[in-house]
Amino acid sequence: MVLLADGKTLMIATRIDGGDGGPPYCPVMHTPKNYHSVFSTDGGLTWSPPRVMRDSTGRGMGTAFPRLLMLGDKASGTPQRLLLSGGRLFTEGLIDIELWVSSDGMGTRWVRKSPPETERTRSLPIPAPSFGLFSAAES
Repeated sequence: MVLLADGKTLMIATRIDGGDGGPPYCPVMHTPKNYHSVFSTDGGLTWSPPRVMRDSTGRGMGTAFPRLLMLGDKASGTPQRLLLSGGRLFTEGLIDIELWVSSDGMGTRWVRKSPPETERTRSLPIPAPSFGLFSAAES
């Protein structure tokens, strides 16, 4: 959840399809569904209906674990930009990471900043994921 640039609207980006797109979290690989956004202008008492999120080209936006982050500071005059990231690391060393930017800080227009599909899903040497105090190898 993030407070948008207008200082009164809350936004949540979420997935409503379940699963995580593939092993080890989901036994079969599937293409994640699009993220959905919901908004509140009354401090979270009520929320808008979920809307499918699309970037400026009309492409659906979605992978795993959506996260919102507001950059900039209205009080200091720094332009506010809203970032949406998501993704996961697979046990095979594959990555699936996406990044979008909303330059108006309101989440109304998104531009994809991720590398091309062939670059973002290449196999990389990555450490075992860490869960809490212990790495996966130690648990």
